[in-house]
Amino acid sequence: MVFISNKNVYISFEDDFLADFLKPNISKAKHYKRISGYFTSSFIDTIYEEIISSNYDNGLKIQIICSPDLPEEDKKKIIEGYDYKRIIENNILQTIDEISLNNLNISKISELIIKDILDIRFIINRDGSGIFHAKIGIFINNNGDEIGFTGSNNETAAAIKNNFEITHVVRDKQSLEIYHNTFDSLWNNKNSNVYTFKPTEKIINTFRETINEPKRRKSILDRITLHSYQNKALEKWIQNKYKGMLEMATGTGKTITALACHDHLLNKKKNLITL
Repeated sequence: MVFISNKNVYISFEDDFLADFLKPNISKAKHYKRISGYFTSSFIDTIYEEIISSNYDNGLKIQIICSPDLPEEDKKKIIEGYDYKRIIENNILQTIDEISLNNLNISKISELIIKDILDIRFIINRDGSGIFHAKIGIFINNNGDEIGFTGSNNETAAAIKNNFEITHVVRDKQSLEIYHNTFDSLWNNKNSNVYTFKPTEKIINTFRETINEPKRRKSILDRITLHSYQNKALEKWIQNKYKGMLEMATGTGKTITALACHDHLLNKKKNLITL
């Protein structure tokens, strides 16, 4: 099966990069290499059926290199010589817990990882400054045919559905060879300017739990102790007759606080519809 592209450049809101390029080509690929600044679980939902189908038909394997969303405090610790592997592991475990609470797509990522369809590497600059912002992709089929792309879009649902992005299709062998060499160097931690981090057994086990524990959300809340400001927000919400909006800084636990509010109300009103 030959890869297809009706255009050399795809522009958001004028072209449908997802339907016209990404889905048909991932359906024909046996290998998909992707470098992306960021990657979200919601993206998997947009191409999940094509991934499963192509894995069945072609033995598809996906490799993704992306940047963990580290807070500035953790970046500073890395510069100061702290164990970057432990810092990234803790960050990823926290992220998995948070998105497991409000996003069912995490179970799809977990399934793909456990089945060895999807493999991920996380990457950060060694000096902690700047961000990993490269974005390229390569599809390879069973005949050795290749097609690539580069552009502004990350491997996120927002980049595909909502953002204004421009993506260039790449066919020439010289550029594709450069893409392969760059990808392989980063994947194998051979680039002296960055750290490449492979998911640890602890992370893999956490992904496995998202498949094996249907009551994952409850188990997470059971082992979380709310911070004082989260308890205060819960109390204020109760005092206001279960009405109000949470205004909290990014990363301070709005989702956890909201779920604590939900559980409190659920214990009082057994028949509860939540939107």
